[in-house]
Amino acid sequence: VCQLTRQDAYFGLLKNCMIVGMGKCDLGRCISVTFLFWMFHLPGSVAVTLHQTDDFQSLSTEGWSVGPPHPQPPSIVADEGPTGIGDHHLLIQASGVDGPGGRLASFNSTQWGGDYLAAGVSGVEVMLRNVGNTPLTIGLAIDGGGGRFATLDMVTLEPRSLWTAASFSLRPNDLQPAGGTDATASLRSVSELRFVNSADPAFKAVVAPGALAIDDVTAVPEISAPIALAATFLFFAALTRRRPRSAQR
Repeated sequence: VCQLTRQDAYFGLLKNCMIVGMGKCDLGRCISVTFLFWMFHLPGSVAVTLHQTDDFQSLSTEGWSVGPPHPQPPSIVADEGPTGIGDHHLLIQASGVDGPGGRLASFNSTQWGGDYLAAGVSGVEVMLRNVGNTPLTIGLAIDGGGGRFATLDMVTLEPRSLWTAASFSLRPNDLQPAGGTDATASLRSVSELRFVNSADPAFKAVVAPGALAIDDVTAVPEISAPIALAATFLFFAALTRRRPRSAQR
């Protein structure tokens, strides 16, 4: 007897794999439903990919949220991105009043979820601009199977700053626990990536007013060990080849 009768399948579309009225299991249908179930139910099923970029050119927030209720949800500002006319960016804001909307932060649980280590993603590069009247200190934070962690890399933006290129390492040794216990486990199963305004590495932003422009959020790699080893070998090989020539002179 087929036991796959998952009733709460994704978006309520797949109710179970039994053929109605036949009283027996269709193996092919069960396999298909099982595949679709795992595709849509596992955390991070819309997996992060190397070099993916959120550039907001679609005039959409591309999944970046602040969670309801919020008096100033994320919005898109047209023609004010780093390259000017035709370049759009994301804007997040905070009132600085304790309560909904008081903290400057934004998270993404869709395309920025998944296995960062398998994807070869070791960091995030982004363009940031402080468009408010108070200084900001921006870092990244993740949540995953090993708990919450924050980047040691942070960038300070003065009020009304220019666009600034920022880079945040997501290597396990470059993350600080923010309640988490295993950075590697979290990187293998990221459920949320977020921007946070905080003087110190943290998962939760401080209560403070602010307005932050964000553009070109990009997943970047690290140099793999074999490549680094090869580069080191070639460097020393080049030095060795040069020595006899110096001696002859």
